[in-house]
Amino acid sequence: TKFEVPFNSTNKYQVVTVQSVMNGIPEESTEMEYELLMKGAPEAILHRCSTYASTAARMNRFKAEITDEFKAEFNRQYMAFASQGKRVIALCSKTFTAPPDYEFTAGEDNEFNFPTTGLNFIALVAIMDPPRDAVPEAISLCHRAGIRVFMVTGDHPFTGRAISEQIGLLDKSKKAIELLEGVTTEDSEWESCEGAVIHGSRIDGLTDDQWNAILSKKAVCFARTTPAHKLEIVRRCQDLGNIVAVTGDGVNDAPALKQA
Repeated sequence: TKFEVPFNSTNKYQVVTVQSVMNGIPEESTEMEYELLMKGAPEAILHRCSTYASTAARMNRFKAEITDEFKAEFNRQYMAFASQGKRVIALCSKTFTAPPDYEFTAGEDNEFNFPTTGLNFIALVAIMDPPRDAVPEAISLCHRAGIRVFMVTGDHPFTGRAISEQIGLLDKSKKAIELLEGVTTEDSEWESCEGAVIHGSRIDGLTDDQWNAILSKKAVCFARTTPAHKLEIVRRCQDLGNIVAVTGDGVNDAPALKQA
């Protein structure tokens, strides 16, 4: 490995550059062949890709151009996996050349001195990460005690919702507010909803009244969230006079844990 950019919840991808094991550069060349490998949230990966791996595209080194039809099929499969409660990541790569002693760097605002666009999409990977057996009973006990439970996750909203329904957090038979990317929901619809599913990209645009309406629900699933979103959710709950407890297993949860 020559260079690595660790995954974080803002970029939603990890990058590694390695020396290519299939060096196709002539011996007299001063350049060396490298491979960029990237994995992360499918929506963060796809827009960086211009081709996809295809055994049918032999004349173009097994790379086919990404078309609108491919994007539509990509999204259909992505949503199908997520709706089953599976975590989904995408993989892509790119081969490029640089001097043998090239120093790879990453600056602020995702500025890299090596190519991170025009990548070749490889695959979607669906990972089954089922909730622990004791979780549904724990949720039920909380509800019977008058404790409202919110899920705050970095997963896709469809994944979060499916898991929420599996553990009894959201009622599958009842309507929930859905604030997703590119989806408009009228405030007038919210009164009849017992729960809510909120995409992190919508959090910064919520009004005080919308926050109050969402946080009054019995159960909420916040998805594709950042550490800042998690902190904001805790603060908003506390502003309403609620006593808030937070549980989390990663560094992304630290600000919210400390605030609670």
